[in-house]
Parts: sequence; structure tokens; C-alpha cells
Amino acid sequence: MRLMPSTCAITAVNASKKTVNCNSLKSNLSSAVSQAQGILDDSAGHVADENTRTALQTVVTEANTCGSSSYPSYADVNNAISKLHKAEADVNASMRAKQKADADAAAQAEAEKKAS
Repeated sequence: MRLMPSTCAITAVNASKKTVNCNSLKSNLSSAVSQAQGILDDSAGHVADENTRTALQTVVTEANTCGSSSYPSYADVNNAISKLHKAEADVNASMRAKQKADADAAAQAEAEKKAS
């Protein structure tokens, strides 16, 4: 069976739309991965709980796997981005906790120094 020219054109347009949508999804995911990787790099040695960084690294790896598939689904990409944001928030919270603990320890040391 031979396709009519208009059917071929419709098929080509639909394939083009699918490629554009896929490229857009991959671009969004790539941006999210880059941001997460930056947080991961910047947080080395600056977290109260290293497990938060390990979890973020795992999620980055999973997101990269999702992004490397030929046609990742919208749901898979959004799920990967959501996981990245959650893991980033956990790392940021751990960084704030370490900053607070370090500040408290410095204040305690200063108070002890003045007392002696």
C-alpha cells in the first residue's frame, strides 16, 4: 500500500513535533542536571550529612540515564526533575545545618577562650 502525499506530510510533521518535544524535554532535564551537578560540586565538604550528597549523585546519574534515552516520556523527565529538586533541597538543608553547627562551635570556642 502506497501512502498518499498528504499522509506522508502529516506523518513527517508529527515526527518533527515528536522530535521537537523530545529535544525540549531533554533540554529541560539537561539544565536541571547541570544545576544539580553544580550544587553537588559546591557542597563537597560543606554538608552535615554526606548521605544527602550521595543521594543527589544517585539522582543525577538516574536523570542522565533518562536523558540519554531516545524518546524519554514527559512523565519520566518530570519525575527525574522532581527528584533532582528534592535531592538539591536536602543537600542545601544539610549545608545550612553544617554552617549553623560550625558557627555554634566557633561561638562556643570563643566563649571558652574568653572565660579562661
